[in-house]
Amino acid sequence: AKAEPRLKKLTTEKGVPNDIRDESYYMLAALYAIKEKPDEGLKVIRKLRSVASSGAPVERAYFLAGQIYLKQGNLLGAANELDGDQRRP
Repeated sequence: AKAEPRLKKLTTEKGVPNDIRDESYYMLAALYAIKEKPDEGLKVIRKLRSVASSGAPVERAYFLAGQIYLKQGNLLGAANELDGDQRRP
C-alpha cells in the first residue's frame, strides 16, 4: 500500500536522478498491471515515454504495454508495442 504513493512521488519530485525517475515510472506501471488497472498502467507508460526515449525502463515498458494489450485481447496493439522497428529513429 505504501509503494504506489512513493513511486508517484519519485516520478514528480525535483532532483530525483533520471534513472531512478524512469525506473519508478516503470515500476508504477507494473504495479497497476498487477492490480488489474491496465488503463492506469498504460497512462504511466505513455508518461514515461514522454520524459525518456531510451534506457532499460523504457524498453521494459514497451514489453509491459504489449502484455497489457494482449491481456485485453488487443492483438494489434500488442504487436505494435512488441515491434522493435517502431522504436528505431
